[in-house]
Amino acid sequence: MPSEIKSRPGDFRVLLFAVLSVVCGALTVRAVVRGHDELQTLLLGMLTVYALSIALNTIVRISHLKRYAAIPLGVTGTVVYVVGVPTDLPILFMILGTGAVIDLIWDPTGTVYNDQSGSG
Repeated sequence: MPSEIKSRPGDFRVLLFAVLSVVCGALTVRAVVRGHDELQTLLLGMLTVYALSIALNTIVRISHLKRYAAIPLGVTGTVVYVVGVPTDLPILFMILGTGAVIDLIWDPTGTVYNDQSGSG
């Protein structure tokens, strides 16, 4: 009798973020060892922490963690962009952070977060 491997839809996402956190962690270590710019190392470190927190969210359930974790990315991206790092990674962080804040604040129907304030 053959065995079936059943996967949940979230398993792929967990695997993706786990691999992403390992890759980003390796890039962060490489940046530190090679003496890259401190701000670029900070950006890679922040991305590593973000990916790791999303991967670990399957173990410790925190509601809206993806959105909360993206806000510090946006703040860091904005600061690093203003300082003037020669990479496009701060722009990605700013987009992620802005999207997370908008997603947390704006829910016109009141159904996304099981809030019934939008219905009469």
